[in-house]
Amino acid sequence: MLHTLFENLVSTGPESIAFARIFFDAASIVHDRINLAKKKLVYQLIHNHPPDFITLPEKVLLRGVGRYEQAKGDMIEISRGYTGLIVSAEYGEFAIRPQSPTLYASKMVPGLTIKFEGGDIDPVHSLVLRQDGKTFVYKRLP
Repeated sequence: MLHTLFENLVSTGPESIAFARIFFDAASIVHDRINLAKKKLVYQLIHNHPPDFITLPEKVLLRGVGRYEQAKGDMIEISRGYTGLIVSAEYGEFAIRPQSPTLYASKMVPGLTIKFEGGDIDPVHSLVLRQDGKTFVYKRLP
């Protein structure tokens, strides 16, 4: 349809040719921007959908608070934050919130999950961190 409109505009004279080129350049730019915006929105909906969080009793949240080690020098510290738990490591800090009593995720680090393993009442004995298809097991330090 746009191609036919362009041909009709061009066949009517030099002024129309200039107008048609400007019109179609602008239409092309707008079309590209609309397509880019659509692609970004779809990507965000599929890949960056924020996890759904739940509210847990304080004693359940505090079960995961402590220091954990995966290998010598590779440590994570979990502390209580305002809206959930704070993970502190050598590479920085970020908040995690519960999706279940044992599974936590972060809006700040999409795709990362931490699963606490242990009894229902006592402090957990380990955590399993999953990100980018990799799994790391951290043991709780005394």
